[in-house]
Amino acid sequence: MTAAPPTGPIRLRSLWQRVVLALCGAVLLLISVEMLVRGPWGARVLYLVTGTAAAWWIWRAVRLGVTLDGSGVVSRGMERTHRTPWCRIASVSAQTLPGPGLGTVTTLVLTRYDGEPVALRGIGGYASDRDAGRMRELQDRMEAVRTAHRAGCDTCPAGV
Repeated sequence: MTAAPPTGPIRLRSLWQRVVLALCGAVLLLISVEMLVRGPWGARVLYLVTGTAAAWWIWRAVRLGVTLDGSGVVSRGMERTHRTPWCRIASVSAQTLPGPGLGTVTTLVLTRYDGEPVALRGIGGYASDRDAGRMRELQDRMEAVRTAHRAGCDTCPAGV
């Protein structure tokens, strides 16, 4: 499978994952605002901090996902954003990783040339046959873009 490097960014996102996480944050924010307005004075600082954390949670939830562009891969998870240039990516693989709680998450993992794995949790899904098939499709798509980049790049490591 071959593909030209993307002319514009390719965004890989899970709508339902973003909606559910944003709704959880919105409920927490509404509770915080309600308690900030009506709650006891001593607890208002706690609700201000909780409301701020909920607003941050919503911001991260709506931006959750992976973006492929000409420079590399940007993975936005709930905790942090990883930027990995195409020239540093040795391989892309679909893996099942421990998830939050007792479950597992199927997601793509970039392996960099220095051996460090970067899990793209922003597009992960719970381990099901549907998610495994979706991850294989995304893996093929990402490999095609990576291969196309390497074919036209003078700064990528040679012979790998």
